[in-house]
Amino acid sequence: MLRVGIDQGSQHHDVCLAPEGQAPSYLRVPNDADGLQELLAAIRRLEPNPAQVHVAIEGSGQGLFVAALLTAGFQVYPVNPKAVDRYRDRFSPAGSKDDRRDALVLAEILRTDRHRLQPLRLESETLRQLRVVYSHHQTLVEERTRLLNQLTACLRAYYPRALELFADLGRPVAWAFLRAFPTPAHFARARRSRIEKLLRQHRYPGVAAKTAELLELARKPQLPADPATVALWARRMLFLVDQLEAVCRELEACHQQLETLVQAHPDGDLFRSMKGIGTVLAAGLITVFGEDRQAVPSVRPVQCRSGTAPVTVRSGKTVRVRFRRACNKQARNTVQQLAQQLIRHHDWAREIYQAHRDRGRHHHEALRIVAHHALRVLFAMWRDRRPYNAAVFETARRQRQQPKAA
Repeated sequence: MLRVGIDQGSQHHDVCLAPEGQAPSYLRVPNDADGLQELLAAIRRLEPNPAQVHVAIEGSGQGLFVAALLTAGFQVYPVNPKAVDRYRDRFSPAGSKDDRRDALVLAEILRTDRHRLQPLRLESETLRQLRVVYSHHQTLVEERTRLLNQLTACLRAYYPRALELFADLGRPVAWAFLRAFPTPAHFARARRSRIEKLLRQHRYPGVAAKTAELLELARKPQLPADPATVALWARRMLFLVDQLEAVCRELEACHQQLETLVQAHPDGDLFRSMKGIGTVLAAGLITVFGEDRQAVPSVRPVQCRSGTAPVTVRSGKTVRVRFRRACNKQARNTVQQLAQQLIRHHDWAREIYQAHRDRGRHHHEALRIVAHHALRVLFAMWRDRRPYNAAVFETARRQRQQPKAA
């Protein structure tokens, strides 16, 4: 058996090769295709059987280099950076650090604690695509929110009347209107025929009523804009509108791609069988649970990874329960959205949420508790490959709520 510790870097990787019963050796390889081939050759000289090669890397195990190691058939173990830092103190209590020693630390972790680590698995092509597209979708949602906030602040600075025109600045009709009337002066001179044409082009309901409403707003007195800066503000506003339109267009394309991927994944319809879980949320849950059912024997790892499981600290007679900060932030955001949807569609979720709100817990804490319960239900569905059945769930819930016999 060969233990390999790799301290990854952006330019090069430091590697410790530790064959069973032999002194470790070291090498440094560049972070490119030549470096990968050099590393693979060095490993195969010491251990030709890839199943007997165990590789430890610090972090989550993402990246092209790690993917190539998995493709080569090696067992790759991601190690939490905090655990590596604590383990490093065994080799250097004074706190000194270098990359070569970190590679040795990772190899030693495999020797002493490999049974505590979970190896990475090659995921299906559909799941790998889902992870990329879902992450991109979440980034776009955040970007849309950021741009909407910037657009609102920009309009408030020189054109506050524009904020009264449409309830949602994220709609194409609002963008078209701002492009047609980019300043208060343009809006004050707006003609009925042009407004009606613009609304009809975007199939706005109730064109006559909306036109009258907009003309009334145009004729009302407005706060005077600074003549020296109004054109500059308008230029910034149009730039933000262009960005917002591009982000929303990409979001729509992303949503369609998620629909195709979720439909193709075997767990897509499984998660969508629960009311309130749509395409985007199902995609997020697929990335949270993954595909390797043997590697997840209980719901606890999923709850910890998603940040819903609190951290308990016991020392003597003191017990403290605190918020779990170390988790996958995207997974936490996904299960937070899950809780919000379930509260809208399921009585049991509303009851759990309201019960904890009544006890004085704040909104987000109550949402985490709902998500914690929901993950148990979803885990049972995922483990057994069984769609959600409200009758079965309610029966099991009533049985749990019954007092136990003495």
